[in-house]
Amino acid sequence: MPGYNGNRSYNNGNNRSYGGSSKWKETNEFTNPYNFVALGKKCIRKPYEEYKKGNLITGWIECSLTTKTPLFIPNTTNENAFMCAKKGHKSYDFFSYDDIKGQDRTKEFSDPVIPASSIRGAMRAMHEAVTDSCMSTADDEKILYKRTPTPKLPGMLKKDDQGWYIHPCERVMLKYKPCTSDPEGILVKIGDYHEGQEVYIRKSKNHYDNKPYMPYTVAEIYPKTDSSDNKDNLLKIQNNTSKSNDNPIIVGHVHIGEEIYNKHHESVFVLEENLKDNDRIRVKEEDVESLRKTLKLYNDENINLKLKEERKQNKGRKWYKEYEVKEGALVYYDKDRICMTPSCISKEVFSNQLKQILKKSGEDNYKSGEDKNKNNGYNPCSSKEVCPSCALFGMIADDGKENTAISSRLRFTDAQAELKSNKNEYYDKITILEELASPKVSATEFYMEEPSIRPDLWNYDYAIKWKGKIPERVKDYKPRIRGRKFYWHSKKVLTADEPTERNSTVRPVRAGVTFTFKVYFDRINEEELKKLVWTLTLGSNENTNCHKMGKGKPIGLGSVKIKVDKVIERKVEIKNNTLIRTENEITADLKNAVDLNSTNIKEILKITDFSKAPNNVRYPMGDNGKGGKNGVGPHQWFIANKSFSNPPMKPKIYKTLPKILDSKTTLNDYEM
Repeated sequence: MPGYNGNRSYNNGNNRSYGGSSKWKETNEFTNPYNFVALGKKCIRKPYEEYKKGNLITGWIECSLTTKTPLFIPNTTNENAFMCAKKGHKSYDFFSYDDIKGQDRTKEFSDPVIPASSIRGAMRAMHEAVTDSCMSTADDEKILYKRTPTPKLPGMLKKDDQGWYIHPCERVMLKYKPCTSDPEGILVKIGDYHEGQEVYIRKSKNHYDNKPYMPYTVAEIYPKTDSSDNKDNLLKIQNNTSKSNDNPIIVGHVHIGEEIYNKHHESVFVLEENLKDNDRIRVKEEDVESLRKTLKLYNDENINLKLKEERKQNKGRKWYKEYEVKEGALVYYDKDRICMTPSCISKEVFSNQLKQILKKSGEDNYKSGEDKNKNNGYNPCSSKEVCPSCALFGMIADDGKENTAISSRLRFTDAQAELKSNKNEYYDKITILEELASPKVSATEFYMEEPSIRPDLWNYDYAIKWKGKIPERVKDYKPRIRGRKFYWHSKKVLTADEPTERNSTVRPVRAGVTFTFKVYFDRINEEELKKLVWTLTLGSNENTNCHKMGKGKPIGLGSVKIKVDKVIERKVEIKNNTLIRTENEITADLKNAVDLNSTNIKEILKITDFSKAPNNVRYPMGDNGKGGKNGVGPHQWFIANKSFSNPPMKPKIYKTLPKILDSKTTLNDYEM
């Protein structure tokens, strides 16, 4: 909405300005390494048998593949191929047929091979985008989550004859590190307490930091033990209670959260007294299951990198190891949407899963009179009605009623490198790659479509607009993902200076090396052959459109140009009681193979054009000005993007990822 001048102004399609001052400022431009090819209105499926009608062709396609940038696919038989002394750092040579286990590969070379699986995977992903097919690799086991900056309320999970409910609590802050803002609080050794432990406490007279909106702190604490060992504590409690009838000793439960570098308090939860039945906050079994999934995220070292570091340093933090999802568990909850987490500001697990969102993506586009039970969504095919890619590449699925398996009608061979007299001529220098991050689907301003209702925040379950300090849910919100993920080409490989546990050393194949491979096809129709050839060449042998494959796609590796050298049709006939086999070269006419005016094809042709690779392709960078290893990084960019001109506790998305066809596809770093 360029030109809009109401509450918010929009400088361009992806900039959402709210006015007011900000501690953050925009600095260097960058192009995010990935973007998304849009989904169509609906995924067209038809019975598998219909794909096998008409003139069917069997044969093979002879292809050449030339690297435009260095390419790397690891030989995993040796994870220390270059004998790096840095503990935990891995180093790999390029893939080959050789078993290199235990070898120092620094001066050893093998013939490089691109495995068929790498080519097939890249071609299937592209074919799905070209034909607007289903998203076959959508992972329904992957937990969709996001860290939410809005604080939640304390409570205890309980159960009665009606099922699960939350008993609201008061949180009292328990000091375990010195803190000048809490002069009344008693300093405890947190290792002396465990999760859920019942204790006697007396609250401070004043709120933390003398701010009325902050909790009270623990001024006195006495562990509640078995009655035989509890006499001394009871005497202390009785004596101290008589001193202050207006601030009595009360019962609470210790809650121990995650460690943060500047954190100095844990919590004691005190149950709300005289709770009426209608004040019990009812929760469903799926809400409890969502809490279990959240806990799983906190204990996953691949997601919680801080946990991995803490465990290596043996700092003793249990990271919710004592925490069990059971009756009596201490939780934080969102009353508006029953979402329970172990932390006040926490990762939030969403009810929707990717397959559900993809399935619903076609629901608005049924034709008049069309069966509403027909699957028009982009979730993986799971029945005998399949999309073009599943019909060609094959599929295995379970729709809950029966298993469906369709064999592939394609077979890819490994790609062999052109012969060179010296094998070292294939390779670039041994390089330490910049750290590669796992996909951050929690970055909803990148991974999701911005809703037309223009909320302040949106995620996989709901969208909100702020009304004062209250986040109001937007009605009729439908989450939609941006599309299919592809990477921009880049003519610069991002490298690191030093080996760490989180990067790797590799020896890639250099730019300019040519490989050859074949694609065998079995009983495919002419339309399928044209689209397959178009997918391989991205429209032409002569254009500059290239694929990306292998490791390091976000940091400049893996650009390759595929050309189709020959298409051979093979026929086997019986004539005069003799089996006759003929092989003839045929031409796949790519005219009208795809709709060049469709959005998905336009986006594919733009993001794959190597000659127009954007400058400064890299991940976002934010700097909060506080120094330290946590003060600079991509995570700070996403923090800044939600607090650019508004308080952090009232986050609003400032910028979204530009679309591929936008005239400007860059964003800016943030610094404070």
